[in-house]
Amino acid sequence: MRTLFAASFVVLVVLSLIAQATKPTRDLGGRLRLVWTTDDNPARQEQIAIFDRQFPHLKLTIDPNNNDQSKIIVQTMAGIGPDIIDCYDRRQLHTYYQAGILQDITEWAREAGTTPEICWEAARENMMIEGRQYGFPTNPGPWVIFYNKDIFDRCGVPYPKDDWTWDDFVATARRLTTKNPDGRRNETFGCMGYDLMEAIWQNGGSFYSADGTHCTLGEPAAIEAAQWLMDLQFVHHCAPSPSEEEAMAAAGGWGQGIITLFSAQRLGMIRYGRWGLIVWRKDPKLRIGVAPLPRGKQRATTFVTRISVLNKKSPYVREAFNFIKFLASEEYGNQINDSADNLAPVRRLCETDRFLHNPRYPQEDYNEVFRSEMKYARSVELSKFINPYVAHRIFQRHLDLMRNRQETPEVAMKTAAAEIDREMLVFVSKRPALQREYERLTGRAVALP
Repeated sequence: MRTLFAASFVVLVVLSLIAQATKPTRDLGGRLRLVWTTDDNPARQEQIAIFDRQFPHLKLTIDPNNNDQSKIIVQTMAGIGPDIIDCYDRRQLHTYYQAGILQDITEWAREAGTTPEICWEAARENMMIEGRQYGFPTNPGPWVIFYNKDIFDRCGVPYPKDDWTWDDFVATARRLTTKNPDGRRNETFGCMGYDLMEAIWQNGGSFYSADGTHCTLGEPAAIEAAQWLMDLQFVHHCAPSPSEEEAMAAAGGWGQGIITLFSAQRLGMIRYGRWGLIVWRKDPKLRIGVAPLPRGKQRATTFVTRISVLNKKSPYVREAFNFIKFLASEEYGNQINDSADNLAPVRRLCETDRFLHNPRYPQEDYNEVFRSEMKYARSVELSKFINPYVAHRIFQRHLDLMRNRQETPEVAMKTAAAEIDREMLVFVSKRPALQREYERLTGRAVALP
């Protein structure tokens, strides 16, 4: 196994060196080229133009094909990685941190005024690790409920209110679920895409204990939330099961999944982010409303953002810090808000009439929902005592088994928690400093099962 890993590492280094050798020169007529690893979203070209105007001595280019996390780490360790790297969640940020490739920008950010204080409160733990700043959010926002007004009107269902509850949500989704004329399959489903972790938070539960030493998915709050989510599919029949999702795909119009089914009038409500408007704005006949996620015992939604970080081994890391200043600029923030690529990372830029009322899209009278929901937004829970991707894979595997009715919610959640706790023991046993901290917090010695 160790030999295989070493061989893979060598291959990645060789391929990276070849790629580096064939890259265009850094000097573009007196302008320094900076490389930004991100997705090839159409909005990137507009954002690059803004950056180039703000920093005329620099030229920003994107590398959309270099999106493999392991490859980026290898490149960076070899001194040939990109200057700016986009992390797509908090797990990825911490993985790069553990690999030792992130530039600590704490002091630079203080001098430039690009500190966490200017951002949304929920963004701050996505920028900071152990009290130091390593990145800046690009397009933060909450998940919300989008609903199709035509389906609501056709079914005679009132639009959701901001203070609606789980019971209200279920009742609404059931009324929006309709059959084809032959009665053999659903013409529309009331809802799709509700997230289990959000349901757990809304029910007062969590993924980990406060000290991170124990997975709490096996506790009653998480089990009850999982049962509520499964009941949407198998008791109330207002959300598609995995087999029904496949049937809709086979019938055509699947395209980009949930976003296309919503556009095709197959779903009354979906959980989605503001960036969905980028697609839906192209269909002026689609009448959309937006509501917060319903409240269980409490309100909660997931905070989502890309996070831009700097490669500390780049010879141009100081120049690349201008990208962080660009993300905090008014022009960039307004571009994010206007294009509906979620919310500007600087909070004050969303506290304007321009954000609430885009004159090009006067029908979008719901932007206040995105702004107000940020106070209930939570980041993905992490524990220093386990690899975040290992924990996520375990959770996702049992969620899939539960959705396919191969495990009950109780079995799925309790088994996932037990497996994650076992993986914690394996993880800390290989890291003496973490093991000592784990044993101090739990009061028991680490003993592998």
